[in-house]
Order: sequence, then structure tokens, then C-alpha cells
Amino acid sequence: MSTDRATDLLVFLGTALGSRARIQVLTTLLNDGGAASVSELARRVAMPLSTVAHHVCVLVACGFVSKESYGRDMALRVRDDVEAMLEHVTAWASESEGSDES
Repeated sequence: MSTDRATDLLVFLGTALGSRARIQVLTTLLNDGGAASVSELARRVAMPLSTVAHHVCVLVACGFVSKESYGRDMALRVRDDVEAMLEHVTAWASESEGSDES
């Protein structure tokens, strides 16, 4: 993998995970098996619709979430591999937190 490609992937990861609210949106989608709409998701996370819509757009742009249209209906789904990646990153962060590298 080229250095530029690796850097781009790290930027995507940082962008997707760079907000507590975005993490809340993502984990809610993971825990609840997706959502039928942004407004439904906004109710679940108790955030304004515009805020949730913004976070969903970022997660879609980063490839973490897909928006699937079914006529007038829509479904928000987290990519299958995202949950495993988040568990790996969380485990790494927990291990790093305990290390004493200064």
C-alpha cells in the first residue's frame, strides 16, 4: 500500500471517528441493526435532525454507513466490517491508555 493511500485511509478513519456525537450515531446504528430513516435515528439518539443528518453524511462519505433507498423509504446500515474494526480500535486504545510511553 502506498504511503498516500495509507494516509488517506487514516484521514477517513479520523474523520469518521472524530466526534463523540458521530460515535453515538454509529453505535446506535450498530446496536439497533440500522435505522429506517435519519429522523428515526435522530429520535433514538435525542439529537436535532440536522445534526444527525450531518453525521450520517460524514459516515456515508467515509464508507462506514450506507443509505439504501426503497421507493420513498430509506434504510441506514453500517458496513459489516465496521463493527469488527471498531472493536479492534477500541482494544488498541485501551491497551495504549495503560502504557507509560512518554
